[in-house]
Amino acid sequence: TVPMLEAEIQADIDLANKLIMDMKDLQYISSAGLRLLLSLHKKMASKGGMVVKNLNESHMELLEFTGFDKFLTIE
Repeated sequence: TVPMLEAEIQADIDLANKLIMDMKDLQYISSAGLRLLLSLHKKMASKGGMVVKNLNESHMELLEFTGFDKFLTIE
């Protein structure tokens, strides 16, 4: 599903001032999903930034384990 999500986001990312990723319905984060989060974070850093919201406990643990919690804005 990452290629489909990436295609949807890439279509409008140049027009965006800020990106909010709502993970409420997320069931699984693969390594490809982590790479996408990193890529989007880098692209949005020079703009209004990116926020990751509504992570469940296991996904939050994964971001902590991988160190993503150190640079992502998580609400």
